[in-house]
Order: sequence, then structure tokens, then C-alpha cells
Amino acid sequence: MNIDNLLATLNETALREHLVTHWEAALSQLPPDRPDFLRHESIRAAWEYGSHPLPLPADVLRMADRMAADPPLRHLAWYAYWRIFEAPRDKLQLPEAVTRDTCRQVSGLLLNYPRGHSGRQWPASILDLSTRLVYLYFNQLRLRRLPCH
Repeated sequence: MNIDNLLATLNETALREHLVTHWEAALSQLPPDRPDFLRHESIRAAWEYGSHPLPLPADVLRMADRMAADPPLRHLAWYAYWRIFEAPRDKLQLPEAVTRDTCRQVSGLLLNYPRGHSGRQWPASILDLSTRLVYLYFNQLRLRRLPCH
């Protein structure tokens, strides 16, 4: 998918300069069907792997279905996945224990959130949270706080 058309469709043309360098490399590895990280069984396994204290919200699975069904969202999700997980994994060769401990940080965040917010749980809509996390990723990329391989 052409990056300019994709970003225009998503109304995110300002991201172009941050995506264009690795866009072709990432998309050359995009699976022809639904990427594994958007499959329900993979999401459930990742949720368990991260030792999350809360049940997996159904909104997460609905969000994955929406991304998998919408080519621009699927391509952008793949790009973010590829940059965060695929591209650095081979380069860094992280041990399994480091990966698991990193995943458990999310679990800790879920447990600590109510402590700092008068006992309130995470926002009702995980879609809002996910949107903020994706925004944070791209915002950090804009600010060059994430490594650019």
C-alpha cells in the first residue's frame, strides 16, 4: 500500500516523515493474511504471558478484528509491530527472561493504576487506551525518543 494514500485515508499525513524511511522494509514482511499479533489466540496468549491481573477486555479482540479488516489500519499496525518487535529482535537478541519481565511491566501498570487514581480501574474503553498508546508510540517517534534503526 502506498504510504501517501494510506496516511491520507487515515488523515495522518504529518506522520509521513517518521514512517517513510522503513515503510517498504516493514511492508515487505507483512503477511498476506491476518498478522499473527491480530489473531485472537495470539492476543489471549500474549495477555496471559504478560501475567495481566484483569480479564482480557472484549474490546481488544474487537479492535484486532477492525485492524485486520481495514487495510490502512492493518498496514499501520503492522508497521508499528514490525518496528517495535520484529526489526530490533534480531539485532538485540534479547533473552526470554528480559522479554517476559518487560511484558510484566504492563501487568504492574494495570495493578498500580487504581492505587494512583482513588481506586478507579482502567478506563472503560480499552480502545481509548489503545489509541493513546499508539499515539504515544508515534509521538515518541516524532521526538526521536525511540531508536530509529
